[in-house]
Amino acid sequence: MRGVVVAVTGGARGIGLATATALASAGARVAIGDLDGDLAAERAAALAGSAMGLPLDVRDEGGFERFLTAVRDRWGPVGALVNNAGVIVTGPFLTTTPAEHRLQLDVNLGGIMRGMRLVLPDMVANGRGRVVNIASAAGRIPAPGTAVYTASKHGVVGLTEAVRGELLGTNVFVSAVLPSVVRTEMAAGLRTTGLPTVPPEKVAKVVLGLLRRRRPPATVIVPRWLAVADLADRLSPQRLSDLVRRLTRVDENTDGAARQGYEQRLKRQLDDGP
Repeated sequence: MRGVVVAVTGGARGIGLATATALASAGARVAIGDLDGDLAAERAAALAGSAMGLPLDVRDEGGFERFLTAVRDRWGPVGALVNNAGVIVTGPFLTTTPAEHRLQLDVNLGGIMRGMRLVLPDMVANGRGRVVNIASAAGRIPAPGTAVYTASKHGVVGLTEAVRGELLGTNVFVSAVLPSVVRTEMAAGLRTTGLPTVPPEKVAKVVLGLLRRRRPPATVIVPRWLAVADLADRLSPQRLSDLVRRLTRVDENTDGAARQGYEQRLKRQLDDGP
């Protein structure tokens, strides 16, 4: 990874920060884009090696393009993009609001579509490149209590696999990482019944491995054993699948203090728009 230019969205916290840190340690030039531009700059300054931090709202295509242009102007072509920015709103589908639904779709799926649309043409022209989209295990195994989030992550997996097929023979590869519940601020205060948890550093290690591989796989579930549960779910009778849905779910906020910071940022996004 030494000298490779990598852009990471949502890179100031959680999986994004863990990934940016791992990339910088591996010698990559890392551009951290985040809705909190000041925090992105602070994180970049703390990383060893070449790093830069800039404001980025992945809902804003023009802003996304300006972010990537700034990266190219400083370091040259973007060799890899880690589409990590994401949001989650918990609660039953019928009680969450249309604005909350739109936000999740626009960030979780729309942001990834924008990023891919902006970096892939240059990658194809250069004959090399990697895109890693951070999806979720919910992109394979539906999680009641997060219906629209689940829908957005299913969309990310489908988009990744379809675009990957379109790029065969170009030496540009698109992959998706599907982590279970990650121990970050996004999951703080939630009751995640029946779901394994993983640290963000484990997800970052998988991302780094994909970027290093000559021919990375289309999808990787974290932890890997969860892929067996995915297969079993697909092959199970519907009655059994319905029972699993009752036992495996993400409940609404159970710890207001632990979740306060995340909920406040979520409200700002709902109020401000792109």
